[in-house]
Amino acid sequence: VKIIPENFGRVAVLSAKQIIVQKVKEAEKNLINEEFADKQDELLIGTVELEDADNYYINLGRSNGILPKKECIPGEKIEMGKQIKVYCSKVDGSGKGMFILLSRNHYGFLKRLFELEIPEINDGTVLVYSVARDAGSRSKVAVYSEKTKVDPIGACIGEKGSRIANILNEIGQEKIDIVK
Repeated sequence: VKIIPENFGRVAVLSAKQIIVQKVKEAEKNLINEEFADKQDELLIGTVELEDADNYYINLGRSNGILPKKECIPGEKIEMGKQIKVYCSKVDGSGKGMFILLSRNHYGFLKRLFELEIPEINDGTVLVYSVARDAGSRSKVAVYSEKTKVDPIGACIGEKGSRIANILNEIGQEKIDIVK
C-alpha cells in the first residue's frame, strides 16, 4: 500500500531506510546462526574460494568457514574451486559475524568419514569405540559390535577393501589400522 505521509522530511526517510536495512541484516544473521549452530562436530562439504598465507576460506553456502593451513593433512594439495570435505571443529556466532573453524586433521574428521562410508556404523550395528590419529601418517580406529554374527573389522574394510579405499582416497593414503 502506497502511503504519502505529510510532514515526512528527508532526514526521517533516510532514518527509516537505515532502520529497515539494519533489521533485514539482523534477520539474515540470525538465520545463518540458526543454520550453523548445530553443525559443530559435523562433516561439511564446501568449495575452496580463497587462500592467504595462513588459511583457506571455504564457501559453505550461506556462510564461509576458515580452514587454517596447519589443520590440513600434511602434504595435501588443496586446489581453488574444488569441493572439499571438512570437519567443523568450532562454531561461534557471538561476534560481528559467523566464525566457523574447520579442520581436516582432527580425529573427528576420520570418525565422520567412517560414519559416512560405512552403513553398519551409520545404523549402529558397528560402533566406533575410539579414534587416534597422527594426520598424514597413521590412524588407529577401534570398533566393536554387540551382535556376535557381525565382524566389525570386516564391515569397515568391505569387500576387497572397497569401503576403506574411499576413506583412504579422502585422507591422502594415510595408513589406517582397524582394531577390535
